[in-house]
Amino acid sequence: MSDNRVVGQLDFSGKRHIGVMLILLSAFLYSPVGVFSKGVNADSWSIIFWRGAIAVPAGIFYLMLTGKLGSEWCRLQRNAWFCLLVVALQACATAAFIASFKLTSVANVALIWGASPVIAAVIGWLLLRERVTKRFLVAVVMVVAGNAVIVLGSASGQAGSGLSGDGLALLMTILLVSSTIVYRYCPDMPSTLPTVAATLALMLVAPLLSSPFTIPLDEIVISALGGITFVMACITLFEGAKYLAPGETALLCITEIPWAIILAILVLAEYPSSQTMIGGAVIMTAVMWYQWRAFRSA
Repeated sequence: MSDNRVVGQLDFSGKRHIGVMLILLSAFLYSPVGVFSKGVNADSWSIIFWRGAIAVPAGIFYLMLTGKLGSEWCRLQRNAWFCLLVVALQACATAAFIASFKLTSVANVALIWGASPVIAAVIGWLLLRERVTKRFLVAVVMVVAGNAVIVLGSASGQAGSGLSGDGLALLMTILLVSSTIVYRYCPDMPSTLPTVAATLALMLVAPLLSSPFTIPLDEIVISALGGITFVMACITLFEGAKYLAPGETALLCITEIPWAIILAILVLAEYPSSQTMIGGAVIMTAVMWYQWRAFRSA
């Protein structure tokens, strides 16, 4: 696919305001994932299993309640290969996401996710052949520098952080941003069934890698609540991504960051380190400056 779009250019279509509201809601629903994941002692695969146990029927119930099950099934059949790609991306992203919280701080995961707008622009440049601007290159350098500061802090042994968790957070960001770009390329795709399918696939794999039936009941309940918010966040994210440019979708998604850090402080008493805050400040400055310039150009 080749066109004359500029990396970071915003879409001012008639339904843009719907996309904005959906993405903001998605970001709010994503924010407690770190607390739900890190607030229990269960391993990540047990959490994934019980999240799926409630998220899968919740997703199907939502489709039946809204009368969208038949239409989503038809759209899935029309776009089978794209849907299969999104299922794979979502499943891998979810597994990396949950595991990352066990290996690094909530703030590290949230701030690495903050690089998503620039990562979206990089993928758009590589796959959609969008035109590169000077501000894009500057933003990429700043985001790389900010992530480097966060990773170096983990390497130096800062409390609650780890290189493997940071790496999983970066992998999750790349995979989830890629899935939103697939929706932008093929907006006819269903939003809920691929999420349900990805969650079900992980749920079936989880018992092979852990013992989810041995964890306490209270941790099962917490994990299940995380499943409800997660599936709602995915649905609103991919519905909203249909109406916005990839860079703008990713920019709105990072409104999750302050919510996630505040919840981690209030519930887990987990305060971000100085290096995490410095690296995060560099990333957020790059992202906000980059999108502000794109907005002015548009």
